[in-house]
Amino acid sequence: SVRIPTLLAIFWRKWLARTEEVAATPRSILVFRLDQLGDVVLTTPLLRELKRMYPDARCTVVVQPAYRAVLTTNHSVDEILPLHEVKAKWLPARARRLASALWFYWTRLKGRCFDLAISPRWDVDESLATMLCVLTNAGRRVGHSEHASKAKRRVNGGFDGAFDVIVPPGPLRHEVDRNLAIIEALGERVEDRRLEICLTANDRKFASELLTHHERRRVLVAIGIGGRAAGRKWSLKSYAEMIARLNQHHVVQPIIVCAREEEAEAEKLADLLV
Repeated sequence: SVRIPTLLAIFWRKWLARTEEVAATPRSILVFRLDQLGDVVLTTPLLRELKRMYPDARCTVVVQPAYRAVLTTNHSVDEILPLHEVKAKWLPARARRLASALWFYWTRLKGRCFDLAISPRWDVDESLATMLCVLTNAGRRVGHSEHASKAKRRVNGGFDGAFDVIVPPGPLRHEVDRNLAIIEALGERVEDRRLEICLTANDRKFASELLTHHERRRVLVAIGIGGRAAGRKWSLKSYAEMIARLNQHHVVQPIIVCAREEEAEAEKLADLLV
């Protein structure tokens, strides 16, 4: 579902499409981050380092609409393009994903030129970010090698042809460092690997009001129960056991963080924590 359209895009870009000239210093950068919320947050050091390297460049980031707010206040991002899903429920999910990507390209990217296009996805690309990176009229394209993992070699075979600068496979690294390997591949040194979420005055006001009645003797512990894949989620019992253990050493006040569709699970967990 991702390989054939991406390989067709690579063929089109190589043999049929007009190629943008490579600028010595990028003036416009496009980053595709079509993964989940955690991936977006872990990309913030890369965005900051890109802005440090190219302070005069305009940085555009493509994300899922639900995660746009994470980057709205980020000082390293000049433009956010949300990729909305085509609402044709009669189409299979994979066909809908392809239609969404193509519609996004046609309405938001076609006719625009970028000096640098980046796909930071280290593992298997199932969101068609590589295809969009290829379709974009950019002077240089940067991404991780298809040999980064066994699964990626199988599902994304041939994707190295999408990039002018390929980040080679390396040792086991934190996701932040995998993202920052792009900076090293561009010939620069990384100066700061801290995550960055910029809070507004309204954010701080909301938090202050939320904690108005919080007992200071209690240690606040946030529990994020969400996860796209079932294998990435703890059982509710495990969360309850963890809080019970923490309570043996501190007086804990747990706060359950969840999406709207996870509210039923959150209520069950709240009952276990009583």
